[in-house]
Amino acid sequence: MYSKEIRERVKFLYSQGMSAARIEAELGISQNTVYRWCTSERPHPMSNSRYPVRVIREALHLAYGPDGIGLKSAAERLGLNHNTIAMWKWKYTTEATVDDEPRLPDITPAPPSPVPMTEEEKDRRIHELELRNAVLEEELKLLKAEGVSVRSSSDKARIVDALADRYHKTELFAVVGITSATYYRQVAIRDRIDKYAQVREELKEAFHSSNGTYGYRRVHAMLVRGGRRISEKVVMRLMREEGCIVAKRLQGRSWSSYAGESSPAPPNIMARDFHAQAPNMRWVTDITEMRAADGKVYLSPVVDCFDGMVVAYTIGRSPTAELANGMLRRALSTLRQGALPPMIHSDRGGHYRWPEWVRICEGAGVVRSMSKKGCSPDNAACEGFFGTFKSEAYYPRGWSKMTADELMAATGDYIDWYNGSRIKESLGWKSPAEYREEQGMMPNSVS
Repeated sequence: MYSKEIRERVKFLYSQGMSAARIEAELGISQNTVYRWCTSERPHPMSNSRYPVRVIREALHLAYGPDGIGLKSAAERLGLNHNTIAMWKWKYTTEATVDDEPRLPDITPAPPSPVPMTEEEKDRRIHELELRNAVLEEELKLLKAEGVSVRSSSDKARIVDALADRYHKTELFAVVGITSATYYRQVAIRDRIDKYAQVREELKEAFHSSNGTYGYRRVHAMLVRGGRRISEKVVMRLMREEGCIVAKRLQGRSWSSYAGESSPAPPNIMARDFHAQAPNMRWVTDITEMRAADGKVYLSPVVDCFDGMVVAYTIGRSPTAELANGMLRRALSTLRQGALPPMIHSDRGGHYRWPEWVRICEGAGVVRSMSKKGCSPDNAACEGFFGTFKSEAYYPRGWSKMTADELMAATGDYIDWYNGSRIKESLGWKSPAEYREEQGMMPNSVS
């Protein structure tokens, strides 16, 4: 008397294409017993098969159809065992039809043979193919160097499908880098109904609306805001399957505005405490350099430590004193009448030591604070904004190829999006403007 586990094991092996003779050799169970167990009480001939119905039908067409190519040739083309196809023929011509369709319907006639090429045409064609192959190899190297995932199993299966009418699948498996078992598993997965079909569309919309800057946590937060109940791990997997990959962050050259100790420096009152209980209590500022196609561009923002909002900014082609002074005037103009002046922290650059900057601060009652010399962590809040801006927009979008005017306009658009739409985990997955509105605070008018 055989146990239930052994019977289930035999049925599983048989459903995976193992012959009754091989099962008998490995498990010592007679072939008649194998056939009796595996052909009785089966609700549908496809219930235990790992191959999709269309794969079985295609194999039968190629092997036994009116214009078929024979059993072994069909097996070679599809990357299957010819015994498996023969078993399907026996099964679906003696027991049932395949998916309630005719057992062996006619297949379309084979296309006419192409006109033979001359030797010169062959050489030209070979040269063209070698050239295309060389270009694709170089593109592949660039993608790998940038850390882009080249191909998933699903992608490889789609490539095989796209080329299956021109090449044998066994050849494609070797070149594409996928096993026949993995390929047919991916085909079966595609044939299933995707319960995440709508989520995939919403996910891609959220990702592309951020210009490709949102990782899975921010995309998950956007889906939850839209009423979806889904785990972060599922979002991460779906983003990977849909090719929603955040561009690799690059490190650019640093630029310094330090011009020596031209005047006494105020103490570091900020002391790396970049937290504020309300807007416009603690500001940080700095200047960053960006390369453009026709020169350089300099950005000077004021960032509020309360929520990271860019209170004001100036941008220009030269790091002049007016670039910093104008930014400070704009930031101060956003304060409500009678509001307490903020503390403003900067590095030890010359822009923040010159008489006009000092005069504006003293006139508005602004408390000055400065980092130690050459100590960027002392101004980490502003450096963090620059890092986010450049890694999300400047580097991955190739803004260095823009003209200076185009770069300045694009930077302004990014800051508007950063303040109004870019969500942050520290703000409960809201943008700075949304957070202030929720808290009943008047957002600053950025200029």
